[in-house]
Amino acid sequence: MPLCKIIVNSTPLIALAKVNKLELLKELYGHIIIPEAVYREVTEKEDVAVIIDDGAARKTAEYLDLPLTGTLGVMIRAKQRGLLDAVMPLIQQMEQNGIFFSDDLKRIICKLANE
Repeated sequence: MPLCKIIVNSTPLIALAKVNKLELLKELYGHIIIPEAVYREVTEKEDVAVIIDDGAARKTAEYLDLPLTGTLGVMIRAKQRGLLDAVMPLIQQMEQNGIFFSDDLKRIICKLANE
């Protein structure tokens, strides 16, 4: 059952697409809003410089008291809902595709995902 409308930036779209799990966003949240600039960043093949400070974006969302999650949070929720069998193999696939996570974060995710 969809929870709410969400706004997504490029990183989760790219990361989930690289492991063929982009559909998780729709299955978990229902209504997905992709800002035009994010759509262009993900779909256009131009040499465009994009500067995003994810830390600042997270702090802004927290300040505005907006619910907040990331790509790994989406995958944990998908596993909890039975949409994924495991999270860690997808993290390994993401890393093989150039999306890296710290060892500390992977240990936390492994524990949260019961893997």
